[in-house]
Amino acid sequence: MSNEDDSKKFFDKKNYHTVIIKTDGANEEETKGNKKDKKSTIVDLLTNETNKDLKEDALKLLKQDKAADLLVDAIKESKDHHKKHMLVAAIWEANVDCKDHLPFFVDLALSDSYEVCLEALTVIEEMQGPFEPAIIKESLKKTSDWLTANEKSNKHVLIESLKDFLTQFMQ
Repeated sequence: MSNEDDSKKFFDKKNYHTVIIKTDGANEEETKGNKKDKKSTIVDLLTNETNKDLKEDALKLLKQDKAADLLVDAIKESKDHHKKHMLVAAIWEANVDCKDHLPFFVDLALSDSYEVCLEALTVIEEMQGPFEPAIIKESLKKTSDWLTANEKSNKHVLIESLKDFLTQFMQ
């Protein structure tokens, strides 16, 4: 079997996840189709139990690539709460800087499950700022409104913690 035949096996989608990374010689058109493949591969590496041994390597790559936008897009597209929970956790596990996505994580904490809320709160706790005062004020208003409307929610304590963190960001 030739080397060319050997390399073809790595593009067999049933047995391998192959990510093609743009090189200086590649044009933009060649890489557009790979963004979706890269995102689905990352999601699979982080959420599929059979890839557990590869998760640490994937987390390192995410941190090196500053992959906040990629992960936020994957979270937005995820319909599976378990996967969403794992993707949000991957952000703080990889120490990915998501300060530009504070409003997204506040909304996620307010609107999603307890587990996702807990992970989103952890991501917010790790954010260093600085933040625009208007963003903090809007987030505080949403949080206060949520607390008033959801006094009996199992997430109430978590959202109170979120409000405390947002208040600290104002100082």
